[in-house]
Amino acid sequence: MFKRRTGSSFVDAGIKRRNGSGWTQVQNIRRRSGSGWITAWSFYQGITASVPASVAASAPMGTTGLTSLVQTPHVTVTASGGSGSLSYSWQRVSGSTAISATNSAGSTTAFSGRVSRNSIISAVFRCRVSDGISTVYSNNITVHLDYFTDV
Repeated sequence: MFKRRTGSSFVDAGIKRRNGSGWTQVQNIRRRSGSGWITAWSFYQGITASVPASVAASAPMGTTGLTSLVQTPHVTVTASGGSGSLSYSWQRVSGSTAISATNSAGSTTAFSGRVSRNSIISAVFRCRVSDGISTVYSNNITVHLDYFTDV
């Protein structure tokens, strides 16, 4: 399948070649240059990215005080396709600004925030993934942090 750029995305241009009784996606188009051959076009596989739907964490048992720093387990965006190395950027979509990504430019991050006693804070994040040719956004992940105590 041949992809062509349309604005900020790539669409199927529908180029395939006959291969026996079936059709095969064209991977490269080469052209003559002097006494050799050079690649005039290479197949581009678009990027896909996904994250879990939600992650949550609670303050450790026995925590005392008016606030507690709470951190989730690590979350990894699963990305594939693209050309070359991928770059990542975690972005808040909505919710509490008290929650932040601990590694905002990596494929793996945790989320942390300072939570007041006997409360819950939440935010929604997504990960922007780019290869310099195209950019996609993962699905949203909802983050919940809580701190409850009997004190």
